[in-house]
Amino acid sequence: MIGPRITWVFVGVGIIAIVFYAGYQARYVIGGPTLSIKEPKDGEVFSEPLITVSGYAKNTTLLSLNGRTIFTDEEGNFSAPLLLHAGHTIIEVRAENRFGRVHAEYREVVHEGKEMLAPSIDTNARATESAPNEKKTPH
Repeated sequence: MIGPRITWVFVGVGIIAIVFYAGYQARYVIGGPTLSIKEPKDGEVFSEPLITVSGYAKNTTLLSLNGRTIFTDEEGNFSAPLLLHAGHTIIEVRAENRFGRVHAEYREVVHEGKEMLAPSIDTNARATESAPNEKKTPH
């Protein structure tokens, strides 16, 4: 028969094992989301305005690129298009887990293209036709 001391030793070892196992499993909750941007590299220069931002995110419930929600595949990889303005652009990829912990990474890139301008509107031009509901009267 096993003595009471040995029983308490087994109970103590079991409790310690459960605590260590719970701590090991909680490492993602304690540590927050994991995030890594693969492309683009910080300071990279582009001649075309449309680029792809890609990377890896794990333990996230919300992932965004400059405020726009994006999604990962089953392995945690993400890839999303981004249209750059001419000049410097700061890219923010933000990951949040279900407990509200946030991890964000930033990249500063440069687009050397010309800024696209909206067509100019001549505000001095007058309409030659009447509005549809307006009655036409002879002058």
